[in-house]
Amino acid sequence: MSSPKIDTYVHQIKSNRASTGNLETAVQQLKDLLSSVGALDNENLQAIEDAYAHIQATEVKTENLQKHSIYDVHEDWYFGTEENHHNWHRLANYLEYTKNWAPDTIRSIDAESTEVVSLLANPLKDKFSYRGLVVGYVQSGKTANMTATIAKAVDAGYNFVIILAGLTNALRKQTQMRMEEDLVNREPTKWNRLTSGDDDGDFRRLANGGFPRIAPGSANLAVLKKNVSPLKKLLQTLADTSSVIKNGMRVLVIDDECDSASVNSGKSDEEKDLTAINALIRKITKEIPAITYVGYTATPFANVLINPYPVEDGQLDDLYPKNFITSLSQPNGYFGAAQLFGRDPIDAENPDSSEEGLDMIRYIPPEELPLIDHKKAEISREDFYPGMPDSLSEAVIYFIMSSADRLRRNLSGHITMLVHTSVYTVLHTRVSKIIRQWIASNKNSLINASGTTGHLMEEIWSGESGRAGKPFESSIEDLKPFIKQVLDELQYPIENGESDTEDRIDYSGGDKIYLVVGGTVLSRGLTLEGLSVSYFIRSTNQYDTLLQMGRWFGYRRGYEDIPRIWMPEDIAIAFRDMANIEAEVRADIQQYIEQPGMTPMDFAVRIRQIPGMQITARNKMRNSQACDINFSGQHRQTFKFYTDEKNLLLNNWKAAADLISTAEKSGLKSATLKSHYVYQGVTAGLVKDFFNSYQVHEDHKELQPEFLINFIDKNWKNMESWNVVLFQPNKRNVKTSGKPLGIIPDPALVNRAKLRSGTDKTADIKALMSLMDVITDCEEPLPDSIPRKWQSVKKWRNDRIKNPLLILYCIDKDSVSTSVNREKLNAADHVVGYGIVFPGDPAGSGRYVSVVLNPLSADDEDDD
Repeated sequence: MSSPKIDTYVHQIKSNRASTGNLETAVQQLKDLLSSVGALDNENLQAIEDAYAHIQATEVKTENLQKHSIYDVHEDWYFGTEENHHNWHRLANYLEYTKNWAPDTIRSIDAESTEVVSLLANPLKDKFSYRGLVVGYVQSGKTANMTATIAKAVDAGYNFVIILAGLTNALRKQTQMRMEEDLVNREPTKWNRLTSGDDDGDFRRLANGGFPRIAPGSANLAVLKKNVSPLKKLLQTLADTSSVIKNGMRVLVIDDECDSASVNSGKSDEEKDLTAINALIRKITKEIPAITYVGYTATPFANVLINPYPVEDGQLDDLYPKNFITSLSQPNGYFGAAQLFGRDPIDAENPDSSEEGLDMIRYIPPEELPLIDHKKAEISREDFYPGMPDSLSEAVIYFIMSSADRLRRNLSGHITMLVHTSVYTVLHTRVSKIIRQWIASNKNSLINASGTTGHLMEEIWSGESGRAGKPFESSIEDLKPFIKQVLDELQYPIENGESDTEDRIDYSGGDKIYLVVGGTVLSRGLTLEGLSVSYFIRSTNQYDTLLQMGRWFGYRRGYEDIPRIWMPEDIAIAFRDMANIEAEVRADIQQYIEQPGMTPMDFAVRIRQIPGMQITARNKMRNSQACDINFSGQHRQTFKFYTDEKNLLLNNWKAAADLISTAEKSGLKSATLKSHYVYQGVTAGLVKDFFNSYQVHEDHKELQPEFLINFIDKNWKNMESWNVVLFQPNKRNVKTSGKPLGIIPDPALVNRAKLRSGTDKTADIKALMSLMDVITDCEEPLPDSIPRKWQSVKKWRNDRIKNPLLILYCIDKDSVSTSVNREKLNAADHVVGYGIVFPGDPAGSGRYVSVVLNPLSADDEDDD
């Protein structure tokens, strides 16, 4: 049973343990203290025992808490919320009963925020300096985890929260208002707000110079823009604060979008070269005796490229997450890269709908781009006045109709369309004007669905129906009464660094319908509520910027079938590639989590290089190095082909014919494996000849012959003997090539339709290999006990067969579409593709960029 005395003893025992490190010793210290003043009577003894029992009952094994983290050795001090943890309990009640969040969602936030808090430094200690990183998903609700983490950290003893909230006033204000709404207003007398939601509400110097003493049971909150001016003011205020008061501070710094501006992008790690914002953050962390810094991001590329070791004789640390890295799980109902672009199919010939991704992307024709993009028009931005290309008209019409449909469905909430064409503010106003003028000129036709516009509305609505879910239930006639309401309520905010307050997004008050045009502020951090249509032409060659531009990721409850994205095909391809990169980075983190004893200082996330793109800004990659290509334990496959180049296709057919015919004539064909043409013990020389002869698509950089052959030569002992398979589909009425492949008279063809695109030159089939193809050279069947996952099946094969496996596929030039995302292959001739299964340990595979974690030399380490 809890009581004020027991609560006091719980706190005292935990405080003692923070210095002793042992619970029993901490209890004895309390007994000794009471005994020394003659207060160790039976009542107090019982209260101590009750406090001890309470601590034991509430502390579970930390391995049950820290399932999603890589972390250094640390003190187990936080085990979850307790009855007197008011900030969390009030926040949870607010989310459930006011915001109507699902109980499952709240339980997920509760569990994951508890994991993060358990990895923070113990606030009952006198001095500490911790660094952590939390990796979420773009527009996935990281702020909810962040808010819950703050609430629990303050409940546990932190008393000063500093949030670094992006580079713009809009982001800072959005974060401030969210913290006040969700957290501060639940118990306003316990919070000292040092910043506000006003336009000029950023941090200012205090009248008395330094910070006053923080009263017991209360906490300071400051939400700062990542800008030199407020950071300097905070640093100066801390410098002017007395040591006694600073020693009483337990500071939690939350760096939202921590890969933006916080990472040092100077030329070296010497203090004079530190970028201003990075230098100020580092100095602020040095000014406070007891501080935990936690970065939150969905794109941690720059953060894991930080040099984690001190510079300038240890005078400054950078912000490498040396204590922990936590990877948040993807929330239920989240609409992200995997949902949009799909994943590798189990059966490449018959992928299911979840593997294919959603048919929501519409390509903007290249010939239309000069109307809306000054670079494509080759006109300076000052002299460029955009037009209204057909694709933008179609996107706007679809937005108006889909907004009407959402009203007809009686779905509450904001409705937003994003138009993101440029970073330049002068063009945002011009684009917004041309859209407003087009809508005004066509308003009557839109309301009445009449004339040419009406025909276009009918064509668009019927054409989009069923492409990303069930067919729309609403007809044009059903929508007419709601279209007028949409147009009457439609507003046209402009979001950029120079926007006036009245022109910006403001989701407070009632539900809004916005058609927002903007730039950089829309590509990082700012949440667009109810986003359903995006028109997007701005490109970038950096992974982190590209992912952050995905404002359409998030939650679309009740209208999952409605979102659409208009973008050029090359940007769509880059996003699809980035979906694979993101999955690889998260899998890399998970691999370290599953290896006992791994810490962030052992961790070097490997980020695959995409042709024509760089990981992050070059000046943030000073501490990274390119690793050698290493395919061990991986499978690789061709999935892009030049389908219009007949001579190239015939050349590749001949390369396959030469390899198979030589293997056949050499008597290497398996006598027991009959389903395919299986050749065992093929020399690496023959395989290298095939790679040299085969002309691979330029986008398959890692499959260029120089890379593959170099890897084979460097790993000759494991690569000297290969198994080669000519794949034959196992189905009735299989179509055959009608021509020989060398001495194979009429090989069977596989069906691989291409993803929809605007070009006939390149076909992207997304995946050539199916999961079970990995074991086509195995004598025994795959046991039911082996999970049907790529890594599990490859490991099972690797335990039995040490030879690398090369699989050749003859692809039907007329491969037909099997889903709405695909279209006929329409190749000039039959296509040969190949897949490779490499033996070995997958750790370290691929061409990656990794942070170099060079340990300090013995001379640099402290004696203690």
